[in-house]
Amino acid sequence: MVYIAIGCYEGRLAAGRRRLSSVNRRCRQFAITFNRAMAPGRILILAACAASVGCWEEIRYVPPPEAPADRPAHASLQPAAPSAMSAEATPPAPTADPAAPPPAGDAPQEPAGGEPSAAESLVESLPDDAATPAIGPAHEDESVLPTPPEMAQTPPATEPPDPAAAAEPDALSTAPEAAATDPLPVAQQRSLVWQAASKWSFAAALFAKEIDANRYEPIRAEAVDAARRLGVELPPLPAAAPANREADVIAMLRTAATDSLLGESQSRFTAAEAALARLAVRSHLLLLTYSPRLSGVAQQAAALRADAETSDLPAELWQPLATLLDGQAEYPAVKAAVFELHRRTALHLNQAAEAE
Repeated sequence: MVYIAIGCYEGRLAAGRRRLSSVNRRCRQFAITFNRAMAPGRILILAACAASVGCWEEIRYVPPPEAPADRPAHASLQPAAPSAMSAEATPPAPTADPAAPPPAGDAPQEPAGGEPSAAESLVESLPDDAATPAIGPAHEDESVLPTPPEMAQTPPATEPPDPAAAAEPDALSTAPEAAATDPLPVAQQRSLVWQAASKWSFAAALFAKEIDANRYEPIRAEAVDAARRLGVELPPLPAAAPANREADVIAMLRTAATDSLLGESQSRFTAAEAALARLAVRSHLLLLTYSPRLSGVAQQAAALRADAETSDLPAELWQPLATLLDGQAEYPAVKAAVFELHRRTALHLNQAAEAE
């Protein structure tokens, strides 16, 4: 019995070994088959890994270069340097007639309706080769002072000036003709008062910025001629060194805006005509002194409003500028309103003189 039991046990062990051997053989065959099936996949995975390693080596973040410290954030909005304009062409020779208007450069864009814009720049109204410095408050970095159309060409309220007299503007400024004995019509006299004060103060503002004399002398000559027909002598431009020129011009305009530009002949003019002259000078003085960040804006607005109300001008002519001053608007808006005031007032007074 013992031998029989041992034989049975050994038989079972042998059967178990055979089954294990069969399982091992099947496992090895499955592993070989699986490895063969996965071989292409492993190759693709290895290739993708190799490619991804190369990509990560190539992708790098490069920060943008820092802007120079001395470069303003709004450098792209700054106007072109004057040297760039002067290098384009050779300046033309000035005309022989000082009373002629300055030559027109590239035609500025016009708004709807065909009327020239009151905010067109001085550079656009002069030849492109003219190196024109910016006109504005000395403490502000503002845009170029625009030239209203009536400053370059304003038809006289009466007969044209004497050609011989217009050929010598310097002599006119120092030795005006005697006042005519016959009084002028009221509307014609108001128009001449505005022409004299408006063009004289605008020429002084150009002179303050050291612009060539052939740019502002034609405008000043028209002012001197209008004053000659009124029997008034306009103050000469200050003969100061360039370093003190702007300060001297501002002082001269402030005196004219306070004491009246009509001088000793003021008794021959009405209070409204004297206020007209002060309004013209005071508004052009804003081009050199106004800044919403300075004190005294309220006083400037009050003085301008008082002269405007006394001048008997329609409120729609001066109210826009007065409103901007009351609200301490930025310089470009005030500048445009100043030139709109002078353009519309000159047109209003000329039409009244022609209809009289």
